[in-house]
Amino acid sequence: MVHKFSFTLAFIWTLVILIGCLTSSKNIQSVDIPILGYDKVLHALLYFALVILWLFYFYVTKTLSTKKYFLVFLSCFFYGVLIEVLQHVLTQDRTADVFDVLANTLGLLLGLLTFKQLIKFRSKAN
Repeated sequence: MVHKFSFTLAFIWTLVILIGCLTSSKNIQSVDIPILGYDKVLHALLYFALVILWLFYFYVTKTLSTKKYFLVFLSCFFYGVLIEVLQHVLTQDRTADVFDVLANTLGLLLGLLTFKQLIKFRSKAN
């Protein structure tokens, strides 16, 4: 049951990112946040959650090896790159941004490190 739920949650989050990033910015209500680079922070948070959700899915299936950590990270990284390319190709008012990819990557790295620390903490508690 947890396995199915964790997959569903990770899959839905993956779709949320895709839809959010490919939706015309004209269809998204503008939020004036007075923080410099808040969109990069948002990218980092989205990908932080993405990698944690997919790692959790593999963790509950008891198949989370070092190789899987690496594959999940790479898959999420290339997913972010693909979305940037699709923004450039498929949308009229969005552009590909290398700084978005960097923010995504930072979020992925922080998510990976956080997940590893949570697993260590959990194993010490048991």
